[in-house]
Amino acid sequence: MVETAWTACEDKDSLEYAILCHTAGSAYYELNRVTDCRKHWTKMMEIRDTLLPENDLEVSDPRLTAL
Repeated sequence: MVETAWTACEDKDSLEYAILCHTAGSAYYELNRVTDCRKHWTKMMEIRDTLLPENDLEVSDPRLTAL
């Protein structure tokens, strides 16, 4: 399902893509595939750090900063 969404998401630097990376990373975490999890969560954080202001609530959400 996430792979289908990735192909539909044309802007790989958008917040929507960051959400997809978070979802994929969480799925990999549950499967104990921590290398894949880390890769996707790192990409998510790079996008968010670039697009969101420092004081944005999404940036400060501890559920989304599990690195």
